[in-house]
Amino acid sequence: MIDTSRSWIRTALGFAVTYAVIGVATVAASRAAGGAGMQTAARIIRAMSWLLSAVLYLLHLIIENRSRPRATVAAWHTSAAVAMATLLLALVATARQLDAGNGRPAVFVAIAAWPILTGLVSFVVGVVLSGVLGAASRPTKG
Repeated sequence: MIDTSRSWIRTALGFAVTYAVIGVATVAASRAAGGAGMQTAARIIRAMSWLLSAVLYLLHLIIENRSRPRATVAAWHTSAAVAMATLLLALVATARQLDAGNGRPAVFVAIAAWPILTGLVSFVVGVVLSGVLGAASRPTKG
């Protein structure tokens, strides 16, 4: 069931833009730190990006779980934000490839593949985590 109210879309867009900014900033910072002897710094920057994105994902899922009674709806909204962010990142990556003169048709696959794959994975993870969050928030009998 898809929530017909529009408030979740604004929230998802906000998280999507935040994910995309983190992704673009990470690439820029990794490239800046990618010189000789700086590979460790680039790895740390990328790891921090993954960690920050995971924290944002969990925060978004918690927000959605508090306002949505069904785990699948919360997971759908959260995975929509992830898919929108990866669409933005795929568009940026494709534009950079084209700007660099790499106009192979394969570059365009990312525009469809990245959002679909990340959206599906984040939906499944969201359903599982929503179940865990729901179980943890229910009062225990005893």
